Amino acid sequence: ANRILGKRGQFWQEDYFDRYIRDQPHFDATLEYINQNPVKAGLYRNPQDWPFRGTTTPEPSTTPRLSTTPGGPRASRPQKASDVSNLRKEYIRDGLKEDDAHPNPIEQFRKWFEEALAANLHEPNAMTLATASSGGKPSARVVLLKGFDERGFVFYTNYEGRKGRELKENSYCTLVFYWGELERQVRIEGRASRVSAEESDEYYRSRPRGSRLSAWASEQSRLVAGRGALEERLRGLEDEYEGREVPRPPFWGGYRAEPEAIEFWQGRENRLHDRLLYRSSGGGGWSIERLQP
Repeated sequence: ANRILGKRGQFWQEDYFDRYIRDQPHFDATLEYINQNPVKAGLYRNPQDWPFRGTTTPEPSTTPRLSTTPGGPRASRPQKASDVSNLRKEYIRDGLKEDDAHPNPIEQFRKWFEEALAANLHEPNAMTLATASSGGKPSARVVLLKGFDERGFVFYTNYEGRKGRELKENSYCTLVFYWGELERQVRIEGRASRVSAEESDEYYRSRPRGSRLSAWASEQSRLVAGRGALEERLRGLEDEYEGREVPRPPFWGGYRAEPEAIEFWQGRENRLHDRLLYRSSGGGGWSIERLQP
């Protein structure tokens, strides 16, 4: 095997330990762990491409159910809201070590974000944006990341909605990415400020025409009599701008959250998770600290 792979040294691990499969989610997680092994070893980017793969991941409708046997795993059943205290997930992926982390958190984020893209996750650029009023009353919502670099993380919105009003009062905010399939979170703390008008114009022009019209139609976060009122307003705008370019509303544009701290969280077995916190030390430098889970 080493000759084929161009490697040297020990190939097989010295020993293994058995594991009791408790229920269907644990079985599914273990199967996924096996499928991801060649990816974690750097042999293939996609587990489906591994030529020695002994199993295939069934479609959800055909996933085998574990049977009930004396002393064995319980039969799988649909979860109910009353079961919420018993909902658990086994974390099975590799950990996050300081030696493996990039010294620059933006590059570490880029690596993780590219892996989220490669995993075909649903909207991997979705992030929770938490803001607070000047009086400290918090609010949160999901927005979409539209760009990032050394300067910060960019999203677009209505400046007159609740988040816009709160950012005007208190520019501190937190962004949280959650990539459950990869057992990862990224938390970003910093201050948000508006991007340039030119930057907002460029992104606005890239949006579908319907989205550009909707930016005019919606007085974000304000009360409306019903959906019909919004749709009527949109139809009026479609007539008004028929055959013409739709300009960017002056109350709509981008924010850039400049990070002061970025935490990378990797789920680990027995809830002993890895948490690496990067803190800005000024001048483009960053320190790395490990937090207890």
